[in-house]
Amino acid sequence: MRGLFFAKFDDEAGPVMVCEATNGCSEALSPDLFDRVNDFIITKKDFCGCVLTATDQQSESKVMSCPRSVENDKLYARNEFFFSFGIVFNLSTDSGAYEPVLKKLSSIMESLEVESSYLSQDNCEAVLQPILEQVLQGLLVWGECIVPVDEANIIALKFSPRLVDPPQVFEYQVPVLIRDVDYLITKEWDLTIQQVVKYIDGVRHVKLIAEESSVAMAMVKRCMRQLMYFHCIKLMDIFQYSNIYACTPRIRELAENEELQKSCLRFICKQNQRDLPQLPKVFQLYASMNGLLGIRDIFLLYDTDFMNINDRLFITFGVLNGLIRRIHKHPVHMPSISMDELQGTDALEKYLANAGSKLVGSSLILEESIHDNKPRVKSLVNARNHFDAICTELWRSSDEVDLLLEYDENIGIVYK
Repeated sequence: MRGLFFAKFDDEAGPVMVCEATNGCSEALSPDLFDRVNDFIITKKDFCGCVLTATDQQSESKVMSCPRSVENDKLYARNEFFFSFGIVFNLSTDSGAYEPVLKKLSSIMESLEVESSYLSQDNCEAVLQPILEQVLQGLLVWGECIVPVDEANIIALKFSPRLVDPPQVFEYQVPVLIRDVDYLITKEWDLTIQQVVKYIDGVRHVKLIAEESSVAMAMVKRCMRQLMYFHCIKLMDIFQYSNIYACTPRIRELAENEELQKSCLRFICKQNQRDLPQLPKVFQLYASMNGLLGIRDIFLLYDTDFMNINDRLFITFGVLNGLIRRIHKHPVHMPSISMDELQGTDALEKYLANAGSKLVGSSLILEESIHDNKPRVKSLVNARNHFDAICTELWRSSDEVDLLLEYDENIGIVYK
C-alpha cells in the first residue's frame, strides 16, 4: 500500500486531489497519474458507493477508490457534492482484502459530511491530513486503527485478509483439528457442523464421519470446506503403516527453529511428557523417510516405541508442518505390447522385470476380462485413483487391496 488519499470535485477546477498520506514515498498519487485515472475516482452518480479499481501500466500502480455524493441544494453550488477516498497500491498487489476497509472509511466520512459539512469546509485539507496519516499508519503497522475525528466521532477500521476458497474435499481424507473449536462453535452455528465436528478426531476419514454421524456425504464435505475456510482443520491422508513418505526441504526448519522443536517433541510424545523423545533421533527419523520404505519398516528399524514416540502423531505433525510429504501408490493397467516390437532390444527384459506382465504364446497381452466378482475393482484401477481412494471406496486396508489386485498380473504400481 503506497498511500491513502482524498479527492473531490471542485466547482471551478473539476476533479482535484485534496490531500494524501504516503508510505515512505514523496507522493503516492502523482498529478500525472491522477489525470489518467480521475474518471474512476470522481465518477457519475451511478457509480457512487461502489469500489472501483483502475490499473496504470505506465506508473505500475493500482488505484482503488470509493466515490460518494451528497445532495443538498442549499449548501452546494451544484446541488451535489462529489468526493472520493482511495488507496494506491503496487500493480502486483492483491487489493481485494482492502475493499471493506475503504468502503467503511468512505461511509463514515459521508455521514460526517451530511451531519456537519466536514469534507466541504474551507480548511478540509488541514483537518484531514493528520487523520489520513494516522489511519494509514495504523493499518500498515497493526492492521487496524482507531482515530478520533472530533469529540463525538471516531474512525475504527480493521484490516481482515481475504480468505482463500478451500480446495475440494475427498472421501479418503482425514480432517485434523488445528484450533480449539469448543469456544468457537456455538449454538448459533450451523446444526450440521455441530453434529459433524464431534467425529473429527484425526483418525476418522470423511467417509467414515459421514457414516457414523448419519449425515449425507455432500453435507459432510461442505462442512469440511467451511471449517477449512476458517482455519479450524487441515486435511491429511489416512494413517496406515504401509504408507510411504519423503522428507521435504522444510525439514531444515526442525534443526533451526527452537519453537518448532519444542512443539514437535510435545506433540509426538507417546506417554510421559517429562520423558520427551530426543531431538537428534526425531530429526534422524524424519530424515530417513526417503520415499522408498514404508513407515512400518522405518518405525521397526528405529524402534519408535522405545523412543516414546506416538507413530500416528509423528506422521501427523510432519505432514501438517510440511516436514514430510506422502508418496501415493497408483495402480495402473499396463498397455499390451507386441513381442515383435521388443525383439533385439533390452526393453523386453526391463518390461518383464518392472511391469509384471506375462508372456502368452508369442505376445504380451493385457487381460480384458477380470474375475466376475471383481468388477468394482476394475472400475477403480484407472490411473487416477490412488490406494487411499480405493481403500476408502472398498472399506479395505492397503494390504487387503494389494491382495485384491493380485488377480491381474498386468496391473503395475506407479509411485508419485
